[in-house]
Amino acid sequence: MKQQRETTRTAAADRDRISLGTPIVVSTYNVRTLHQTGKFHQLCSGCIDAGVDIVAVQEHRLLSTNPINEKWSDDKNWMFIHNSASQSRQGGVGLLVSRHLVKCIVSTKCISDRIIAVSFNGNPRLVVTVAYAPTEMADEEDKDMFYDTLKDYTSNQIKRHDFHLVLGDLNARFGRDTLEEAPRIVGSNLLHDITNNNVSILGPILFTDSSSPLDMLQRLSLT
Repeated sequence: MKQQRETTRTAAADRDRISLGTPIVVSTYNVRTLHQTGKFHQLCSGCIDAGVDIVAVQEHRLLSTNPINEKWSDDKNWMFIHNSASQSRQGGVGLLVSRHLVKCIVSTKCISDRIIAVSFNGNPRLVVTVAYAPTEMADEEDKDMFYDTLKDYTSNQIKRHDFHLVLGDLNARFGRDTLEEAPRIVGSNLLHDITNNNVSILGPILFTDSSSPLDMLQRLSLT
């Protein structure tokens, strides 16, 4: 796991402030790679077409010697904030931000190779955390490290009055066993039979008052 590194920006107190009363369209996307020619341009163009302002990106597979990096699109309308993938070009997380919100960024932080955080000036402050969880088949040590890091970060570094938004690929699968408990919430078009363990682990980390997969499901927006 990489050591935490933070980059601080200066945002004007009044002019460069996010208003949480103004809608911000967010999305998350496991892109598989941005290393191939044209992939980054394709991502930015897709955001314009969909009217998206912020996109959490997983599996960008870009290499860098810096813990946290900033990459502008050719037209300077999008900034991509990201960490580095592994030397074998696996993994990597980042946040693509529209230019009109870039001026509101006050800090960027690499929490680990699977977690980064970007803070935006506002009242309250908006913190967007991008997380890419290991699959349930991953090594237990890797899973424990990810969950321990995410729990420590959310518990100790997010202030009580912050507006905290967690985006990413959490590899949490709700199964048809949840349908039996709450048919009016989940519907019948579920891909998996069994709810996986990632759901049970993530619930108490992301929602301190969550006690069951159903509690978590009621508070998540599923796509």
